[in-house]
Amino acid sequence: MVLALTLACLGLLYVSANHYLSNNDTEQTSTNDQLTASDSNSNEAIPNSLVNSISNGKKNEQKRQEIENTANVILPEVENSVEFRTNKPLSTQKKMVVEESTPAVISADGSRYIPYHRVVHLDLKGAPPKLSYLKELLPLVREAGATAILMEYEDMFPFWGTLRNISAKNAYSQRDVQNLQKWAMQNDLIVIPLVQTFGHMEFVLKLDEFKDLREVPIYPQSICPSQDRSWTIIQEMIDQVLSLHPDAAWLHIGCDEVYQLGQCPICSQKLLTANTDPNNSNGYQDGRSLFLQHVHRVASYVKNQKNVIPIIWDDMLRTIPAHILQDSKLGEVVEPMVWVYVEDVDRFVDSLTWANYGEVFSHIWAASAYKGAFGERLYAVNVQRHVGNNLAWLEVMRRETLSTSKLSFRGLVLTGWSRYDHFAVLCELLPIAMHSLILNLVIITSGAHDYEASKRAHRLLQCNGQKSLFTPQELRRNPQQWDAHRCRFSGSGLLGLLSSYNMNRHEVETSLEHISEKDGWMSKYNIEHKYSSPWRVHESMKTVAYLPGALKTLEQQMAKSLGQFYDQFTVEEWLEQHIQPLEERVGGLMKMARDLTERIVWPRRPLGAPAGASPELSQIHSGGDNSEDPLNQMPR
Repeated sequence: MVLALTLACLGLLYVSANHYLSNNDTEQTSTNDQLTASDSNSNEAIPNSLVNSISNGKKNEQKRQEIENTANVILPEVENSVEFRTNKPLSTQKKMVVEESTPAVISADGSRYIPYHRVVHLDLKGAPPKLSYLKELLPLVREAGATAILMEYEDMFPFWGTLRNISAKNAYSQRDVQNLQKWAMQNDLIVIPLVQTFGHMEFVLKLDEFKDLREVPIYPQSICPSQDRSWTIIQEMIDQVLSLHPDAAWLHIGCDEVYQLGQCPICSQKLLTANTDPNNSNGYQDGRSLFLQHVHRVASYVKNQKNVIPIIWDDMLRTIPAHILQDSKLGEVVEPMVWVYVEDVDRFVDSLTWANYGEVFSHIWAASAYKGAFGERLYAVNVQRHVGNNLAWLEVMRRETLSTSKLSFRGLVLTGWSRYDHFAVLCELLPIAMHSLILNLVIITSGAHDYEASKRAHRLLQCNGQKSLFTPQELRRNPQQWDAHRCRFSGSGLLGLLSSYNMNRHEVETSLEHISEKDGWMSKYNIEHKYSSPWRVHESMKTVAYLPGALKTLEQQMAKSLGQFYDQFTVEEWLEQHIQPLEERVGGLMKMARDLTERIVWPRRPLGAPAGASPELSQIHSGGDNSEDPLNQMPR
């Protein structure tokens, strides 16, 4: 009897202890530790005058240790292989608790605004940074003020099963994805995965096995929302992404730039049936209706079935009247992310749009840019313009928050695009954009671009001993901030090589223009007739004789430096896109010079038609009859 009672008491104690620990594990904690008064870094990042209400707390150390221990157990020593991607994923973390209210920090006088969440967007499509570099990057962005990472994998995600071929051959493995989350957690960074579910689905629809799901057969961009198989594919993509992000509180489902809507036979018939139905009470149906229905379906699945809050890009919503948005009930299931990457935010999002969003959505996000916004083929970051964009967003968010509107901003996302879409070439690379990223993070964390913000960015980028960089005056003088290559952040050496490339590129373009367009001895006429002065040609070529060797050396140095951050495929793509075209142009110039100087005798004038000229041109040069030429009929 005594033994039985003892065992029963022990059992009750065990259940009670488990219940207590479970409750303790699910406590809501703030992700804004850097804003607390006890944080030594916060004294630099945020002036003492910022006194608005915001609740801060420390992460639950027991929960963090449990997650780290679990993550350490689930990471087997296997190769980053296709075979590993086919394995059923193992679960890791528990889902975090989302704050119902995310108030920003606003100064007492209302002049400064600091977003609650400050999110760094990593665009991985087609150019995956090495894991070692990302591991090194996360502590730096956290110290600069980031609270979360928006991870856009695209074809770099390790899909499996029926989606296996969506992944690029150099995609991350499941182990890589789990490591990224582990390192983010160690740096108190939330991970928000992004998976496209409507537009920008080129990485799926380009494949033969999915081409029948295109809205327009020749355009592999937008998926048809009316096919059952489309929904099956989208569900499976969401399931797989979230299975490797079990702790995700938000999922970005894309839905931007859906340029093809209601054009396939199925969608067209669906709209025709709805619009000719006498019992249709939903009004006129068009492509906009299909968009709202599809987004609502996807978002409802994410929110209700996965218990995750979906986010969408907002551009497709801007021209939709508020009453249609309200009738769609989209505001009940999704949070829009309003993106504008230029300095004049109000030009693209006017007061009526803000009012509509305030009426429909309980929370919204804003999105600026730190790279990848001012040119599809740009290779150097215009830091000044990105600072202007982020400062403009701080002002708009401050203004709208203090206005009578019902807007509630979750935070500001600094986007950093690697390509404009799946088929586009690379634009600015992440390592050479670090000075822009860190400076802009510091600015939105302090609420202004003042001397203290510039000084803090200067320190974080290890620019000690250099002249003061990143001030408004310096940005006006040098928008790209090439001098940052003298700093010691990871990527500064690559930035220095990019500066050399920029100078060599300018030299090649200037020389070619001068020799072929201004000089009188290597024009198209000279080349076609092989008629020029060898001495003049040699004199012209003296100014560019060093370029072939200089470009070859630069190519070797760039390949080595890029290899520290990217795999060989990305390195080769960048070189093919930038260095090799210069080598080809210089090589072509050298060939023309050789052709012009190989002659030792020349014909008497007139020279006649060049070799390979058209019969018409030959007739003109030979003095043939051209009386029927329309130009001869013009009045004299």
